[in-house]
Amino acid sequence: PEIEAKYGPATADLVAYHARTANRPEQLQGLKKSDVKISGNTITVVEKKVTKTDKKGRPELTFDIDSPMGQLLKRNLDSSKSEFLFDVTRLQAFSDVLPRADVKVTDPDGTVRIVQEPVTTPSAVRSIVPKFMLDQHNVPEGLVQGIMGHVNKTILRRNYAGISPATDLPKLLESPQTFSVGDFGTN
Repeated sequence: PEIEAKYGPATADLVAYHARTANRPEQLQGLKKSDVKISGNTITVVEKKVTKTDKKGRPELTFDIDSPMGQLLKRNLDSSKSEFLFDVTRLQAFSDVLPRADVKVTDPDGTVRIVQEPVTTPSAVRSIVPKFMLDQHNVPEGLVQGIMGHVNKTILRRNYAGISPATDLPKLLESPQTFSVGDFGTN
C-alpha cells in the first residue's frame, strides 16, 4: 500500500509481480502487452527463451484470470497506456521503500560496523526467492531452477513427469509448501 500511495498502482503491481515470480526487474520493465495472452479463464505471460546471445530466460506462467496474479496482470493489460505491461521505466527511485539489509561499513579509522541500508540491487528478490523455497519449503532444486528461468520447460517436464510447467509453476509460486519434499517417504 505504501508503494502504491507514493508511486502509483503500476509500480506497486510491478513490485508485487517481481516479489511473487522473481522475474528479473529489467525483464519486467520490458515486458510488453503483446507478451500477455488471454484464453478463456486463463492469462499467460509467454516465456522468454534463452538464446546463444541472451542467457536470461523467463518461464511461461499461466494464471487463472480470477486469481490475484491473474487480476494483477489483467489490470495492467487494461490500464497501460504504452506498449509495455507495466508503465514503469525506472526502479532506482524507489529505494526508500525497498527492504533493508545489514551491510558492513568500514569507517575512516578502520572500525568495521554493521548498518542497515536499502537493498538496491536489481537481483535482491531473485536471490531471496530461491533461498526461501529451497531452505524453508524444501522445494526440489529443479523446480526452483524452472521458476528462475534457468531450466526450460522441456527439461522440467522430462525431470518432473506429470508437471505442466506453464500452469504448475504459478501454483508453486502461490503455495511453495505444496511442492515441498519432506523427510524421505513422507511427502
